[in-house]
Amino acid sequence: MKKSLKELLCAFSMLSIVLTGASCEMASQGSVIADEDSNQFQIYKLAKQSGYEGTYEEWLESIKGESVELSVQGDAICWKSSSETEWHKLLDISTLMGKDGADGKDGADGKDGVDGKDGVDGKDGVDGKDGLDGKDGVDGKDGLDGKDGKDGANGKDGVNGKDGVDGEDGEDGRNGVNGKDGKDGVDGKDGLDGKDGVDGKDGADGTNGLSAYEIYLKYFPYYKGSEQQWLMDLVNGKLKMPKQVYKEKNITNFLGSDGDVYRINITTENSDFPVDKENYVNGSLNITEQDEGKVINESMDMRIKLRGNSTLDADKKPFRIKFDSKQSLFGLEKSKDWVLLANYYDKSNLRNYLAYLTANKMTNLDFQPSSIFVDVYFNDEYYGLFTLCEQMEVNPGRVDVEDNVSADGINSFFLEIDERARSEFSGYEGYAYIRTTHNSGDFDDFALKYPDADDYIEALEIANDKTASEEDKEEANATVTQHLKDVAWLQGFLDNVSDSIFSHENYTDYIDVDSFVDYYIVQEMFKNVDVGSSSQFYVIDQADEVVKLKAGPVWDFDISAGVVDETSSSTYTWYANTDLFMRARDHFTNALFEDKAYLNLVRERYTEIREDVILSIFEELELAKTVLEDAQQRNIERWPLKSIDATNKTWIEQYAISDNYYAISSVEEHIEYLEKTLQERLRIMDEAYLIS
Repeated sequence: MKKSLKELLCAFSMLSIVLTGASCEMASQGSVIADEDSNQFQIYKLAKQSGYEGTYEEWLESIKGESVELSVQGDAICWKSSSETEWHKLLDISTLMGKDGADGKDGADGKDGVDGKDGVDGKDGVDGKDGLDGKDGVDGKDGLDGKDGKDGANGKDGVNGKDGVDGEDGEDGRNGVNGKDGKDGVDGKDGLDGKDGVDGKDGADGTNGLSAYEIYLKYFPYYKGSEQQWLMDLVNGKLKMPKQVYKEKNITNFLGSDGDVYRINITTENSDFPVDKENYVNGSLNITEQDEGKVINESMDMRIKLRGNSTLDADKKPFRIKFDSKQSLFGLEKSKDWVLLANYYDKSNLRNYLAYLTANKMTNLDFQPSSIFVDVYFNDEYYGLFTLCEQMEVNPGRVDVEDNVSADGINSFFLEIDERARSEFSGYEGYAYIRTTHNSGDFDDFALKYPDADDYIEALEIANDKTASEEDKEEANATVTQHLKDVAWLQGFLDNVSDSIFSHENYTDYIDVDSFVDYYIVQEMFKNVDVGSSSQFYVIDQADEVVKLKAGPVWDFDISAGVVDETSSSTYTWYANTDLFMRARDHFTNALFEDKAYLNLVRERYTEIREDVILSIFEELELAKTVLEDAQQRNIERWPLKSIDATNKTWIEQYAISDNYYAISSVEEHIEYLEKTLQERLRIMDEAYLIS
């Protein structure tokens, strides 16, 4: 029995654990309630597949109070309880093989291509349903109104397919059924899953018959152990596990039945509009399709305020929403806190979306934000096109480390490089933000997002408040004591991180190199202007077997990728003239690249993911351009492009946004400009990191 890649990854996760005893809930009758998501139950299912004949209750009873060991025995992975001497086969190693994708479905003779549905002789081509065969043309059915016949040669239907004028379908085959096929059929770019075709690279599941070990090396090319060592590490739970690509975060999964974006309808008390980011306005919210006929989320009580820093001054305001109770939006993990990004300075509306989607495809990064396009209506008035995202916070389904505490009682941490920390938390260095031994200025301060520095400051005030109750003081003192313990550990840890990076000695003991590399590639590909100064996040998870500093999640790309260039103010001259900006700007990244070994890791990883991840940026851009056409039009009518001569410019408009960017006169041209900018970024990244 061969396993698909999905099953294989599941097997990785299940086999990497060692059970230390079984826990189960007992019903009133004494029967076992099986938690089908538990590790015990998953191991039990594998054991059943391998011949175990007992019930789940008998399985739990047999291991109760004992540990379960896993081991490679000959050609099989086996298990036994600690009191047994005989091993039981769990599964044959030979089953950990990917399906052979070599013959794939090619595209040359497949559904899309020369003789497919959309090519030269397809439904929309020379002899298709529209145009020369007379259905809508010669017989004049639609001729007089020019819809089909009269405009056949270059109109909506005729020789060039459905659209004619822009040639997007039919003869040039750019689009066909879904905008990706036709012309690409011959060279097999599409095939079964729209990627490979003739060479069958992906075929059914893209593994080409590779062994489990070889598949693992595709995810983690830096693993240096032999296949036998890999098996032992797998059994002993020492392997880092691959992360599934979040394909469900693609734009096509967040459209209504009409193919348009959903709308978020916000109603506030007294029709009030938020005025700042300190004070919430009470209200309610529901989510519907555009015609409001289909309701996705019923009315939910919430509060709303403004959010952001530089974006706060823009005409189109970004929002933070806090529900009265945790809510799941579009199937995402429940939470009270959500964000609506206005993307006002990004006239394409696509930079955050493309960057977040790319980060979600990077297998070495943990949680990365979603970016769901929605129309926002404020008290029944259309307010614009937004992207809905998770708030950058510690919470299940986001940065999920709240309950992860070390054996010494030290909390996990969520940190942000924040140039504003020193002024915002004046007098609280070492408590609200941390400076390391190799700090190069305000830009390198690690601000505490979790544990929350504001909670510590508030507790400190209560502890010193003579009018506070003894109960409140006791609770406040406990918070202060824990925080002081946490930051003392954090200061020492970050100093070790900094020392190891700048000395190029043992930095792999302190940072998760794989996450640093993936994070760097995303930031540099989009040339994020904020790196090294703000919106640069890190996580320390005390639940990790080896506690390290992990990079991510990514955030805030609205003025990346060409919004700022050499025609911006002198404030941004360095940025505009530096091709590899994060490598130059961020002091940790700069120091890491001085180590040739790190440079080689980046080159290997970039080369590995270029085809499937980096080049997919352009496919995602084309798809979003088509899908969002109506939504973009509504937004530009509500928020027309601003002239360079506009008065009352914000700081970003005055100093950051370039003359070249201001000169662009339409949304379509803005999207074309973004695409050209990303093509240039691809050239720069290829030149720096692509291994021939």
